Parts: sequence; C-alpha cells; structure tokens
Amino acid sequence: MIATITGIGWLTADGIGAGRRPAGFSVSTGPMPAVTREMAFPDPMPRFGRMDDLSRLGLSAMAMALKDAGCFEWSQKRSIGILAGTVYGCLHTDRAFFDTLCADSGQSPSPSLFAYTLPSCMLGEAAIVFGLTGPSCIVNDAGLTDITCIRVALENILSGDAGTVLCGVCDLGAPPFMRDSRKGLPGAIFFMLENHPDRSETVYGHLDLDTAGKVRFNGIETINMIELVEKCLDSAGRTALTGNTP
Repeated sequence: MIATITGIGWLTADGIGAGRRPAGFSVSTGPMPAVTREMAFPDPMPRFGRMDDLSRLGLSAMAMALKDAGCFEWSQKRSIGILAGTVYGCLHTDRAFFDTLCADSGQSPSPSLFAYTLPSCMLGEAAIVFGLTGPSCIVNDAGLTDITCIRVALENILSGDAGTVLCGVCDLGAPPFMRDSRKGLPGAIFFMLENHPDRSETVYGHLDLDTAGKVRFNGIETINMIELVEKCLDSAGRTALTGNTP
C-alpha cells in the first residue's frame, strides 16, 4: 500500500458533490454549469471572482475533496502537494487573452486574463486558498478517462517527495475552435491521497502500483478516474464507512 484515499470531490456537467455527501456521482458530455463561489465555499472570497474558469472549476472540486477528508478548515499551512491532470489546460483563457491582444491593434491586452495563461496558475491559487505548501505539478493526460495523475502522485509519495497529495483531473473540454475533438470530458475530480493518515476518519480504500506501474485500488487494477470514484463509493457503501480496510 502506497497511499490511502481519504476524500473525494467532483464538479461535472451533472453537478457538484463529495463522497460522503448525498449528491450522486455522474459524468456526462453536457455543458458545464456556471461555477460560482457558493457551490463549494461558504464564506465570501474576493479572489474567486477574479479567477479564470479553469481555476474556479478545479478549486471547487478540490474544496469538496478537502471537506470530504475533513481537511477544509485550516489555520496553519500544510505540507500537502497538488497534482492535476488536464487535456486542454488553459486554452480557453489563452484564446480569450489573444482576442484582447488582437483588438485595438494590440493596445489593450487584458492583464487579468494574462495572469491565467498557464495551466499551473490553478495550482498556485489552490495553494493560497487552502494553505498548501507541498510540491505541485500539472500533467497532460486524457482527462476524466485517464489515471496518469494518480500514478504520478503515487510515484511522488513513494519517492518521499510528498506524504499527502491532493490529486485529480480538471478540464473545461475542447475550446470552440477545436469542436471536432472528442478528448477531455468537461469536469473536475479530485482525491485526497495520504500515506499515513493521522486521523480516524473513514478511508475509501488503498492504492498501490504493480510491477508494471499500473494503478491498483484495493489490489485490483483501475484504468480511469471515473471507475476509481465508482469503486470508492461502492466500497464505502459495502463497509458502511467504518474506516476498516475493504
């Protein structure tokens, strides 16, 4: 066992939720809802209104995972890493910024949009909002149908780079100028992975890597993020969230 899953959070076209909350988990190709601060954050947060859409989406799902793991509230910074997989990253923001750059012969580029023309900006915002000081990384993968980010997070934990990682996928889907692309379902899913949970809260199960580097959940190979969420929720239902190893 390399890590234990202690929290799950998501925001998809079908809604927002967390593992221990009543809202069911589902994913569809429908349009994403407008992401508002009230979805995941109970208190006013001026920073949220200034963020780009990718950051709002990712932070909302991260907040739900942290709440599910009992780690949302904080008073001192925590050594927790952040790792996110994405297909299109901040291409939506890049295009919006380019439109302002082209207008007025380049006289009025948007500084607020320019500040988010890197996909890793989302991780910086998360570090500030949640008080996280661990290593952070963006991984290019196949979105909600891929599990590359989980494998990279487990490798980081195994190497000692991080003991706890907030890890998941976040994607707005293909930008309008890439309509024909079928990669990257819109939405965000995040997990809290801990190698030595120091709390008595419920765990969903355990993750490790086999000799070929494939991700296993409770000893069974898992091939994508959606399947992993479903396995976690199914395992939690069978064990009545007792905290025992399934």
